[in-house]
Amino acid sequence: MVTGSANSSIYKWNVELGRVVSRMTVDRVSGEDTLVWAVKILLNGNIVSGDSLGHVKFWDGATTTMTQSFNSHGADVLCLAAGNDGNTVFSSGVDRKCNQYRFVDQPAPKKTEKNGKNGSINGKVEMISKWVLSGSRRFHSHDVRALALDESRSVDTLVSGGVDVSMVVCPAAQFPDINQRRLPYVPQRPVVSFSKSKRLMLCRHANGIKLWRLGKSASPVQPFSEIEIGAHMDLIEPQQAILEMSFKDDRNLTASALSEDGHWIAVADIEEVKLFRIDDNPSKPGLLLVRKQKTFPGIRGTGAHFLTFTPDSTRLVVASTDSHVVIVDITQYESGKFDIVRKFGQHRGSGGKETESMDIDGEEGIVG
Repeated sequence: MVTGSANSSIYKWNVELGRVVSRMTVDRVSGEDTLVWAVKILLNGNIVSGDSLGHVKFWDGATTTMTQSFNSHGADVLCLAAGNDGNTVFSSGVDRKCNQYRFVDQPAPKKTEKNGKNGSINGKVEMISKWVLSGSRRFHSHDVRALALDESRSVDTLVSGGVDVSMVVCPAAQFPDINQRRLPYVPQRPVVSFSKSKRLMLCRHANGIKLWRLGKSASPVQPFSEIEIGAHMDLIEPQQAILEMSFKDDRNLTASALSEDGHWIAVADIEEVKLFRIDDNPSKPGLLLVRKQKTFPGIRGTGAHFLTFTPDSTRLVVASTDSHVVIVDITQYESGKFDIVRKFGQHRGSGGKETESMDIDGEEGIVG
């Protein structure tokens, strides 16, 4: 095991004995300690480090002597990524630069003999292997804190992320001569769902949901095609929060859905799916009556990544955390019956089988 420290040192440990067996020292400036932010062990046992002076250093893993050093960053090197073959390394940090280093064969420096002639071995150019800085790109607008590399043919991806809350993906094999792709930092699983016919909007939070009735705007005096994008339109009926539910589980919600008819809300975390029926309260006009469907079936011990209702609001589709897709008929809720229409296991891989059975999970959550 190798660790980087705040005292200008890199330590090599014997894991079985639990003690340091060797120490490597990086440069210091004006007597101030240098922080070694990142270390990697390559396939051949050699070591690469990144420090607060912006240096990337390569070390012989056996002798713990430095073999090469690159002053390739203008500020702290915070992260490193190494290829599986040990011949490619990426570094990045505070200066936002992402550098690539390759271990390549190069002609050895020519040796001059006493008679002034260049020396060679049998007329052949002698080759040596060394690390070279092979490319550099800037993808981010702030510090880069993490790098991940997968060189397999089907993936071939370098991923970087940092303080600008964005992740950048680019092909690793063609770095730096290829365009990058920036992943959006907003959640990829929708946190908002709508009922267009009822003008309702459901918003999901970490441990709760909120249901809004959308407002209405005054009819424009000019055609919509002539209205400037972003123009303010006066409301003749304001939006209204009509329901808020908080769940006292320790687990954050992972999915939620609102049916088109506005009568069903489904929520899920990583362990459970819950279904609620929403109706007008006949004894208290203007208020809603919320009833949890206690007999609603769930795959025991699993929750859901995604939930959605069919457009006719008669069925709920559940993408469970164990990669099943389950379709549940909810039309017979008054009798407490929820039939499993289909259950698909194809997404579980070659061993997945399609079944139509499902355990009933009668556990009740707490709704406040």
